[in-house]
Amino acid sequence: MKKPVGTLLLALAVSLACAGARAQGKPNFSGTWKQNNAKSSVRHGPGSFSYTNVIVQKGALLQVTSIFSGSRGKSQFTDTYSIGGKPEIRKDRDGDQISTSVRLNGPALEFRSVEQESAHEIVTNQTWTLSRDGKVLTKIYHSTGPRGTYNDKYVLEKQ
Repeated sequence: MKKPVGTLLLALAVSLACAGARAQGKPNFSGTWKQNNAKSSVRHGPGSFSYTNVIVQKGALLQVTSIFSGSRGKSQFTDTYSIGGKPEIRKDRDGDQISTSVRLNGPALEFRSVEQESAHEIVTNQTWTLSRDGKVLTKIYHSTGPRGTYNDKYVLEKQ
């Protein structure tokens, strides 16, 4: 018995779409990433410090070590997040409470942080994306709080 050509074309289209979705997969941000100051636009100005991330991503677990070097010396801290899980609540160096949730939105990783700083609240949204070749991580920050609204762009290159 012959199958109609339309049915075969539809089956082929669905098959190709599923294969494409599997090929794209979920992005993996693992690696050592160093900021390219010339391509970044951050409020502290280009070249004022060095910023590196060491990221380990295993399934829904994301561990981010941030390393800063500048005129005040070197500092390093590590945060762990659960992608798509409950918000992570931690205290920063000043004792302020920060609640951060992370979710995958297509190829982008989205962070929403709410920091309780004394009587004020600072809300920061971040979006992380990888270049097609996986060698450039771009982080877009939008932060609103009592000191105003800030937009920063960090461009980090895989080491």
